[in-house]
Amino acid sequence: MRVLNRIIPLVSNFISLEGGNMHTCAYCLTADKPYLFDAGNPGDATNQYAPELQFHGIALQDLGGVFVTHAHGDHAGGAIELHEMGIPLMLPEAEVPYLEDMPAAFDHFFAPSFRALGQADLIPEIRMREKLGYITGPCRVDRPVKDDEVFALARDVHIRVVPIPGHTDHSVGYYWEEAGAMFTGDAVQGYGQCVGALPIIQNPPAFARTLKKLLGMDLQVMLTGHMFQNRGTHAVTANNVKFQKEIDHFLKENLELHEIMLNGVADAVAAKGDVPFTELIVPAMDNIAKEIPILADYTAPIPRPYNFPQLWLDTLVAYYRTVKGELK
Repeated sequence: MRVLNRIIPLVSNFISLEGGNMHTCAYCLTADKPYLFDAGNPGDATNQYAPELQFHGIALQDLGGVFVTHAHGDHAGGAIELHEMGIPLMLPEAEVPYLEDMPAAFDHFFAPSFRALGQADLIPEIRMREKLGYITGPCRVDRPVKDDEVFALARDVHIRVVPIPGHTDHSVGYYWEEAGAMFTGDAVQGYGQCVGALPIIQNPPAFARTLKKLLGMDLQVMLTGHMFQNRGTHAVTANNVKFQKEIDHFLKENLELHEIMLNGVADAVAAKGDVPFTELIVPAMDNIAKEIPILADYTAPIPRPYNFPQLWLDTLVAYYRTVKGELK
């Protein structure tokens, strides 16, 4: 089956939370109707995707729905404007509260970092702010999707919902069964969008299980949510569509990165003993930086409130919680 002549990659530019120029990736799959898989940031669908789709003879109003992999604003944000146009918005059932209730999203995504940093007293006020990092919404979800549910979008297009948590607790992939193609969102990130940072991992044990699951699926095509880096790429050479052996290599490299981060934090905890998380940041990152290039100034004092989401720091908190037995 010729896969890529049925899929239109859609790439939008945005300014990251750290001020850099980044890209997010969505995809339009032509079945009995065209369907989007992820929808970028707020405004991306109408301002950046619509002209590309129009070139292929597709209007936004033609879309049969938007399948969103997880509730972060750079994937679900664009789906909100489509929802307002009457295009059905689909989201993993367990992630629905994080799009419909922004304070609940804060509690889930950011509150653990505030607590680890000794800033829990700031949570009640900050969780009620309207703009909260990559949280977006509020928006009602038209169709919560269940793990392992199958959507028949055409005679030769059956999309299975595959739980692939780690980046968030309830991220899913959308697996085109006939083609062996998986829309993975942010589940597999390598070095993240920029070499010198850490991938954004909310649940490290689940992340490791996801990588092993994907390695066992013999994927033919992997379509990722950003142009994620591996050891041999930089900003101009990373690609968002990967094939066969390239997929295996990328997944195994992610497992190596997971072990480096886990061991770096575990070794710092073993060396320093039962001390506050803030005293582990520098030794843990020193350990990790021996294997992974780090550009973030992790020796700088942590502000109050911290600059959430400070992405490398949120990942470090998740690995600390894993070492402490809080995440399984």
